[in-house]
Amino acid sequence: MDKKSQAKNAQSGIYGFGERLKRVRKDLRLTQPGMAEKLGTAITSYNRYEKEHRVPDIEFINKVVEVSGCDAAWLLSGKGGAEAPAPAVQHGYNSGLMREIIETIEEIFVKEKRGLPPAKKAELIDLLYEELSNEASDEEQRKGKILRFTRLAS
Repeated sequence: MDKKSQAKNAQSGIYGFGERLKRVRKDLRLTQPGMAEKLGTAITSYNRYEKEHRVPDIEFINKVVEVSGCDAAWLLSGKGGAEAPAPAVQHGYNSGLMREIIETIEEIFVKEKRGLPPAKKAELIDLLYEELSNEASDEEQRKGKILRFTRLAS
């Protein structure tokens, strides 16, 4: 990785993302073209993510989590209690809830014209997932809680 890419990724808070993405791919026993196909992205784009020449957006992160079952916070920051990207599916991972959290956060950021660095966003997503997966609530209650947590985080 060149120094410019290192600086950009360190600044965005996702330094090491490419290595973690590569680890996920290898755990799935896929080649780069195979992983790119599963994620619905071009091989050149996928290669740039692994080399940390491109900063991933939330849709790409969500797709990696959905395909692999790895922990989103670990994927973005290397933190989150996971030494290895153990498939969250084995732990009762609810991809629908994760998608709802991510989409709601994105809606809030667009509507309120603000955002968070990727690592902070991953921590917020992880916190909300933990909080919401342990309770039975309807969609309106979940969205209200997501809104409160998001406003507190930014």
